[in-house]
Amino acid sequence: MCRLHHIQSQDIYYASPNIYQNNENHKIGAFYVLTEGCKTIYPLKADGFLNIDQIKIDQGFIQ
Repeated sequence: MCRLHHIQSQDIYYASPNIYQNNENHKIGAFYVLTEGCKTIYPLKADGFLNIDQIKIDQGFIQ
């Protein structure tokens, strides 16, 4: 079986971030949730999601 097909056929959760703005410095953070016992894919960059509004993400977090 082709490696790409194997990867794409896995039952894996693709994490989408919750976006929050710090009230003190107005920086924007992307928070991804890490769930125990669930295979999850996270982007390499914090803004590596469908960002239609072109929000500038200052920092990414995995909780």
